[in-house]
Amino acid sequence: MASLKRYHSIQEIEAEPNYQPRHPVSIDNYKLIVGWYKFPEGQEAQCCVQKPNGNLCNTKHLHGFVAEITDGTLTIIGGDCGTDKFGVDSTIGKDISYARRAIDEQDKLARLAELLAKRDEALHELLAFKTQLMSLRKTVAMHKDRVGRVAWNALMNMLRTGNSTIRVLGFTPEVCNDNGDVIQDRRSLVIQISSFSGTGVCNEAKITSALDRIRQIEGAYKRAGEEAHLTLKPKEVRALNAALADQPREVAAARELIAQMSLFEANDFTALAFTVTDAGERIRLIQYGLERRDGSGSRNAAKKFLQEWEAILKLQYGVKHIRLQ
Repeated sequence: MASLKRYHSIQEIEAEPNYQPRHPVSIDNYKLIVGWYKFPEGQEAQCCVQKPNGNLCNTKHLHGFVAEITDGTLTIIGGDCGTDKFGVDSTIGKDISYARRAIDEQDKLARLAELLAKRDEALHELLAFKTQLMSLRKTVAMHKDRVGRVAWNALMNMLRTGNSTIRVLGFTPEVCNDNGDVIQDRRSLVIQISSFSGTGVCNEAKITSALDRIRQIEGAYKRAGEEAHLTLKPKEVRALNAALADQPREVAAARELIAQMSLFEANDFTALAFTVTDAGERIRLIQYGLERRDGSGSRNAAKKFLQEWEAILKLQYGVKHIRLQ
């Protein structure tokens, strides 16, 4: 089958010198499909498939095929009427199936051409986000190293559970009367320390995956550019289209990860001291938080900061002891 011609209006079909309006097409006089049409709403064409009683189908269709019959004239087969009326195994049915594949291939080639027309702009965007994601991955690795394994696991748990609140348990002492009898039992209450935002960026695998997908799209654009002068196989065109069409979604995902880092770094990192039980680790986390806050991160200053914070919590909530959860 030769390359199919596309018609965008009934007038374009009527302009064909061999077109004859309302000319019947049947299994006996059909020759081949020469083109296809797809019209806007309100510009339907009437199907000229001939019924067994000799009448025309006359069903109105927005899309269908232009066929040549044995006398050399052109007529219209609407939508699926060729296969519906004559069967998929008929000559008309097989030609329509072939035509549909050819149309699909033409559409995909046209789509590829549209994408490649913006190749330089797309590659510039991909390079920008690839650079930002590589920088993001380094920043996350730095935070992971400074925060330490235990506190980082706490952050990952926040990500998994969706609960980003850091809490501790406070305990009130039991109250006794003058005789030493307990008149109020020891009580516990949950104290909220802080909430951590942007924990989505802690998932290093997600950043690496986003970076890999950006690189794959970048590679697809480069391959398409290198092979633009070649005759691409339909399978290659489909693969390139699929890869290039993913760019808006993958760029949006990368942008979201980058935005998460802004939220993450706006957190008060001193609060992470309430996610670990080791005294030395707690002081180190306070140091890191103070360093990020105002550059002051001496060990003595961190130790004093933590003692004062816990003293304020005890006074505020009326508790004697604080236990980390």
